[in-house]
Amino acid sequence: MWRLVVAIVGLALVAAACGDDPAQSATDSASAVVSATPTTRVDPVPIADVDVATRTEILEDLRSAVAALRSGPVEIALEMDEDGEPRSATVRVDRGQMLLAGEWLAPTARGAVITTRHVVVDDRFFLKSTTSAEAEAALDFTELPLDPVGTELIEAVFTGYGRLSPSLDRILLLVEELPFAARVTDFDGGKEISVVMSPIAIYNYYGENRLESVGGAVPTEPTQLAFRIEDGVLVGIVAGGTHFHDGEALEVSATVAFTPIDAFALEVPPIQE
Repeated sequence: MWRLVVAIVGLALVAAACGDDPAQSATDSASAVVSATPTTRVDPVPIADVDVATRTEILEDLRSAVAALRSGPVEIALEMDEDGEPRSATVRVDRGQMLLAGEWLAPTARGAVITTRHVVVDDRFFLKSTTSAEAEAALDFTELPLDPVGTELIEAVFTGYGRLSPSLDRILLLVEELPFAARVTDFDGGKEISVVMSPIAIYNYYGENRLESVGGAVPTEPTQLAFRIEDGVLVGIVAGGTHFHDGEALEVSATVAFTPIDAFALEVPPIQE
């Protein structure tokens, strides 16, 4: 899914491995051109929409919790199953300071594990992708243009490296614009907001508004998102069902945990000459 375009000297990743690089995902998304609006699809199981008051309250809670989350440095832990394949990631990110240090792990078709590291610092973006400890130790990072890849990645890490939407802002837009069923559970110190949407409705909305170049088959499994808010801050997302990444429908189950951390500094990593 995340297409690797960087050739790192001394390492030849197999073609299947190249399908999982999050850096290229952002480039593909930014450069995608929708040549024509896809045919609107009929939803076989429409979602019974919440009332206006409930939608307004949920949006206010989510917007406030997302703003609080992104107001300072955060550590993000991701565990995910995508179309039957495991993925995981650990990221430190300070959106305000444009700092990011991330590690994404994904299997190859041959049973190895690709470790892709990302660093954003000093308005520069660096990447290293390897399949062994030896290669990790031997190879330096490659520098890529910060825009659009690095800046989009800083948003995408909050949503499972873009697997659950390109950004939290996109999720908020869907909650604002599309029908959804919801359940709000209050607990001491916070609440959990569970939302269920139609993937066909998302597909139609993306195509009609030219937000993503959608196409191909769309599973009927509903799009499910549960947001956990504690003390006014978004601390986790649990996702299931159908989600869209670069216009492609995926069957995903994922947990994303957010932990506020102290301010941190990064250095420019060793760069391949």
